[in-house]
Amino acid sequence: MFPLQDIGGAIQKVFLLEPTEERKNASGKTYGVTCVLAKSTNYSQVHDLFVPQRFIKKFNNTIQHSILIRKYTQKEEGSISLSESSTIMDTTDDISQPHIKRYTNPDIADIATIKTKEKNERVSLQGIVQKATKIIETSQSSRKIVTVSDSSGEIDIKFWSTKTNVNPFEAGTMLVIKSVKVDHYGGKASLNSTPSTTVEVKEDLETLEGKVEAACFDDDNMSIMVENSIFNISRCLMERIYPTLKFTPGKIVMAIASAYQITDLVEVNNDHED
Repeated sequence: MFPLQDIGGAIQKVFLLEPTEERKNASGKTYGVTCVLAKSTNYSQVHDLFVPQRFIKKFNNTIQHSILIRKYTQKEEGSISLSESSTIMDTTDDISQPHIKRYTNPDIADIATIKTKEKNERVSLQGIVQKATKIIETSQSSRKIVTVSDSSGEIDIKFWSTKTNVNPFEAGTMLVIKSVKVDHYGGKASLNSTPSTTVEVKEDLETLEGKVEAACFDDDNMSIMVENSIFNISRCLMERIYPTLKFTPGKIVMAIASAYQITDLVEVNNDHED
């Protein structure tokens, strides 16, 4: 356990990222948990915020807005807890929408890259369901563990509370999963759902194979041309084709595409004739 820092007289400004989820403690008492960005850390770190039941409705009416909190405790690892005597005040927002998107709708990355991320960093991914457990119920929580893979590896994702029923998670289904957070335990990386997590089934996929004829490396227009068609591509996938982000002829790719977007790379080879 981390020691609590008593800052009951201080005021903290936080931005509520998403809805507050109801949970129960070991004695059956209801409380709420949500995620916030705090001005004290320059809105660069996601903090878990635990609140008494009486604040849940107020918080769910203030999603994606700033509040001031008074009389709270904070652990060294960053989580914040309110008490029944805490005070909540509405205030002005001073955070941009592009910054918020980093946490509620982060860019898709491959699993190998995700495993290198820091604990609690938020990511999105696309992959194929390998297996899924049944819902695991305890007196305090419910979860389902889903194993997802792409061409770079596989990873377990724990879906918590209401997120356990968001999708049937059938083996072989291609999913786009957005806004999950990284965890590391025992030297192994995994992911946890957040209140902002969404799951989308991808059904309009096609296999693409051919030589890369041209490439654009601009961050806002990253794309490649294959078989006379231009496909958008994420930076992490582009770096698997061109690690230095410089075009070299003779790259042969086998990829999965959807609506002129490269969603995964199966193979990257060199054409020795070039």
